[in-house]
Amino acid sequence: MAEPTNRPAPTGAPGYVAAPEPERPSDPQLYRPLSLTALVGLSLAVLYTVFLVLMALVALIRRSPLMLGSAALLLPLLTLGVSLVGWLQVQRSDGTKAGSGLALWGVLISLLTGLSYGAYNYASFLAIRQQAEPFALDWFEKLKQGQVEEAFRLTLPPSNRPREGPDLRREVEVRFNSGSDGSGRGQLSMFAQGQLIRLCQQGGAETQVLPLGVNEWLYQDGGYRVRQSFKVTSPEVTFDVLVSMQGIDVPGAPGRQWRIVNEETAIPNTPVLTPRGQRMIELFGSSSGFARKWVEKFGEGKIEEAYLDTRPPAERAASHKTFQGRLAAARLAAAFAPGCQGPDGDPEGTRLLYLPGYRSFHEGSLVQVDPQKFWAPDPIRAELPEETKKLFSSAPGTFAGVLQPENVRMLLWTQDAQHVRIFLDYQLMVVPKYTANCRLIVEGDAATLADANTDPGWRVAGLDLRRGGIIPAPPHGGPR
Repeated sequence: MAEPTNRPAPTGAPGYVAAPEPERPSDPQLYRPLSLTALVGLSLAVLYTVFLVLMALVALIRRSPLMLGSAALLLPLLTLGVSLVGWLQVQRSDGTKAGSGLALWGVLISLLTGLSYGAYNYASFLAIRQQAEPFALDWFEKLKQGQVEEAFRLTLPPSNRPREGPDLRREVEVRFNSGSDGSGRGQLSMFAQGQLIRLCQQGGAETQVLPLGVNEWLYQDGGYRVRQSFKVTSPEVTFDVLVSMQGIDVPGAPGRQWRIVNEETAIPNTPVLTPRGQRMIELFGSSSGFARKWVEKFGEGKIEEAYLDTRPPAERAASHKTFQGRLAAARLAAAFAPGCQGPDGDPEGTRLLYLPGYRSFHEGSLVQVDPQKFWAPDPIRAELPEETKKLFSSAPGTFAGVLQPENVRMLLWTQDAQHVRIFLDYQLMVVPKYTANCRLIVEGDAATLADANTDPGWRVAGLDLRRGGIIPAPPHGGPR
């Protein structure tokens, strides 16, 4: 039988087709390394939280606020940043790293603790500032009104602070002005003559005080210490002042008790003078020089000139001419009176007889005492002014030896339509028993304030007693 002829022809060697690679099923047990950054972020967040809780417990036990400083607010930001970096590393690893959950927990804990402490810290800050700032503004207001003793009282610790009232001046003088007799330069005197106090006092009601913001606040010495800046502006000067305040809780006292920490309160930069302020500095120098020469005339025996310097400039020439005319007539009369010494034998008696107005000067008419502003211990309150007046009738040179200028950076002054008056601080020794703080009043033409070419025409207008005391006895009972 014949073979069929329709069989397919061979096409060569059969081709090889590779089988497809089976899919690799995801294996939940496949190892993926943990993100170290995410672990560190969570660990730091937990450690910070534990630390914050422990500090809060310590503060609660000690009954003190939780004050950890700026680092306590920076640490949660650091842990938050580390946790976020760890989370991003996991997201960008294409599934090769684990730890996304740890990173998110680190972010959550950082936000929770950071915001909690931040809110607590900010609320505390607002509460403290709302107490401290009005207290400082009230202190400035007392300075503006010239209530120096009341302002000084607010610099004392609450537990050692005298009560307000009519006896305040006496108590602060006795306790804080160098001994029970109130003599010398004590804490009160140094406070009253301070630059900041004088600048605010001089500006008076025209002084403006603007809070600039809190520079620092912390918990120190059992209370809150707040340092805040203020801008002070007056017609004469503009300056910034850093005021330090301490607030403590006093048992039995309503609310937190504050005080001005005077030793930490200062003007950090040089005050900026207005044109009016610059002119006053020039007049301070001019009036001080006039007063110094006036005192020197007593030491040189030029009593007539010293007296004429207390008269208005327009009257001096006429007074001097009248005195010389009367003196010449007295000398002529003495020449025809055998055995008469004449007016030159008794210079003081001659001035009393012939120099117009001199008798009042001789009797101490320059001495001024304001009962509301002068303070001295009761035993000498009435006696000291009378003893001071006697200095003007004492031997030539005595007055110059007992009146010494005090080193004060800022002087006080007043003005009316006709005159400008500058108050120069002096220490007066009424030997052998008394001492006094006083102000020599030098008066000039008010027009010189606006026109530097106008001669001030200075004259000594008064010697204002401010406080007095007894000269301390020397040690071992020696002579005074």
